[in-house]
Amino acid sequence: MTEFMVVTQVICAAGVLLLGIVTLTGRITKSLREEMRADRMAVFGEIKSLREEMHDMNGRLGRVEGHMSISGSNSSKESQ
Repeated sequence: MTEFMVVTQVICAAGVLLLGIVTLTGRITKSLREEMRADRMAVFGEIKSLREEMHDMNGRLGRVEGHMSISGSNSSKESQ
């Protein structure tokens, strides 16, 4: 083989190797991106659930406070 053919084969082999590395890196990046998106969606779902639970608890607390103020005003009227 001539020197030119050897150089050409080395360049082609390097190109194929580089293409393989780029493809593999792209697949890994895509996979990681999908995992991060799934994790983000799970976190957002958990935040939404916690917000709903907090809203429900605030509603219950408001009813309890309202009941306590009604009960408190009745007992203060009875003592007078």
